[in-house]
Amino acid sequence: MHLNVTDRHQAKEPSEYNLSLTITDDASNTVTREWTIIISDGSGPTIIPNIISNGTPISPESPARAGEDITLSLTESFDDLDAIDDLSWEVRVDGQVIVETDLWSEVEKLPLPLHEPATYLIHIIAWDSVDNMEQISFGLAVSPALGVFPSVLDHHVIGDLVEGEVINIIVTMGNTGADIGSGVLCSGTVCSDEVVVSPADPSGPGVFSAELFLNLNNTDPIDLRFVWSSDSAGSDGVLEIKNDYVVVSQWQMPMQVLLGVLSVLMLFAWLAHRTWGVESQRP
Repeated sequence: MHLNVTDRHQAKEPSEYNLSLTITDDASNTVTREWTIIISDGSGPTIIPNIISNGTPISPESPARAGEDITLSLTESFDDLDAIDDLSWEVRVDGQVIVETDLWSEVEKLPLPLHEPATYLIHIIAWDSVDNMEQISFGLAVSPALGVFPSVLDHHVIGDLVEGEVINIIVTMGNTGADIGSGVLCSGTVCSDEVVVSPADPSGPGVFSAELFLNLNNTDPIDLRFVWSSDSAGSDGVLEIKNDYVVVSQWQMPMQVLLGVLSVLMLFAWLAHRTWGVESQRP
């Protein structure tokens, strides 16, 4: 490791030691023997990985993020004796082989197919010319992209969609961005209390909910929107929330009940006629 990268990538001769032993007796008779000891290579290559995201080595302050160009750099790796060009390599991501090669140029700077926020298992194997092997594994967390990117996960209404009633609309949303924000759920000029827009992390989007109590003064369609902003991301926006809620007028509700009852009675009459014939309908 005291050599620079270029020198470490060159082939090196095995270490040799000359051992000489001289024995002399009381009569000054002397015998000398000499040996040459060659230290052979019995270990695999030294693997030194670095992760680069958008041209910058990752760190706790600068993690790899979704949407960035993430590269595995093996430039600092080496073998005790073999030249770097004489090594063989295999790289896996979550158990899937993404490269298997004897060409150093194909693996020295290897783009990694890491496009979504998650924690990935990187496994690297290297062999030298006499099949000594070394391998390492490590987890790589890819953080969400910076920003706020809200979307609707679910929405539902508590209460009756009848003119004059008060309903509670609950909207559950997800933020796939790494920034925190805040926002309000609105319909017309009525808005909810402010809620926190949770940030995403490598395990998934930040999930949050907003509740809006709405007095149904008319039967117009219910427009819903989530108005948000983020100081850390320096951005804001409006998320339109599509829905198929239908508000009915007060006079329609009794009519709907009456029609429902008549439908049930007609069904019973039809079933009786099918079962017992005309006689079943006589007094």
